[in-house]
Amino acid sequence: MPTREDVFEELRAAAGANPPRRFALCQILPGDGGFNGKIIAWGLAHEDKVQVNSVEPGMSGHLSSMDSVSFLFGDSCEVVWIDCEP
Repeated sequence: MPTREDVFEELRAAAGANPPRRFALCQILPGDGGFNGKIIAWGLAHEDKVQVNSVEPGMSGHLSSMDSVSFLFGDSCEVVWIDCEP
């Protein structure tokens, strides 16, 4: 019979094998004398879904892929990976 510690180690290995990847969504726009940038959202990319939350209240989503992010936030956003790209 597995011990609590055995189960914990199995769960630790499973969690480490496929962690979500963190990212930020940014906008880079022309401004006075150059370009300006701002972070518009943060998210987690899982193998089979994406969770994203705007820095502004009330805008978030659970999406099927990173391609769907532009549907929610528009085509002008750029993805900046904090962790390695999945």
